[in-house]
Formats: sequence, C-alpha cells, structure tokens
Amino acid sequence: MKFEEAKKLGVACGLETPAEWIWNVINHIDQLTLYERMAFEIEELLQDAKAQRIDLVAIGVLRKDV
Repeated sequence: MKFEEAKKLGVACGLETPAEWIWNVINHIDQLTLYERMAFEIEELLQDAKAQRIDLVAIGVLRKDV
C-alpha cells in the first residue's frame, strides 16, 4: 500500500497525523487485503513512507537499534 492511500484512509477515519495513518493501516491490514499480501502491503507502506521522509523511528514503527 502506498503512503497516499494510507493517508486517504486515515483522513476518512478522522485521523490527522502520518503516525496515525500508518498505525491505522498496520492495525487493520487483515481487513484491507488478503492474508498472503499482508506482509507485502505493510512493507510497501513503510518503504513509501520512508521515501516521503516520514521518521518511522519517531512514530514508533521501527526501533532505532534494529
């Protein structure tokens, strides 16, 4: 899933920040895609968010020491 799609979903849910948009998708991924695609969709979202300069460590998605 691309970051823009996560943003659209988040805004539609009343969420306001990139952290909320990303966590919303991660928490509901099982309702958004097939089981076989869940890991791919999350990885795509995180890579796209990173490309958009979203600090994934600061929002708690990734750990700094990993």
